[in-house]
Amino acid sequence: MNRVTGYKCIFASKEQTWRFALALAKEPGMAEISVDSADGAETLLDMLGDATEVLFDPATGEVNFLFGYAEIEDEDEEEEDGKPSDDDESEEDDAERNAA
Repeated sequence: MNRVTGYKCIFASKEQTWRFALALAKEPGMAEISVDSADGAETLLDMLGDATEVLFDPATGEVNFLFGYAEIEDEDEEEEDGKPSDDDESEEDDAERNAA
């Protein structure tokens, strides 16, 4: 695995395809990956922006997104603010249906 230190997003207008060039910490140049759709490119951009660290395996083409524990803990605290999360609401609905 190689840490991604930067990236650029490329839209090839003739082919109507999206590509990402990834700058890698341990390799010169850029590794390039293709994305099938605009939705896929948007998802990849979101993940690149949200992740604490991004790793790329040139042998398999696999991209791994790592998120810090503090980020996960913050999301849990938001759900504990007294407002039920979507999961809690669906569990309450199931319990009410089962009781009836």
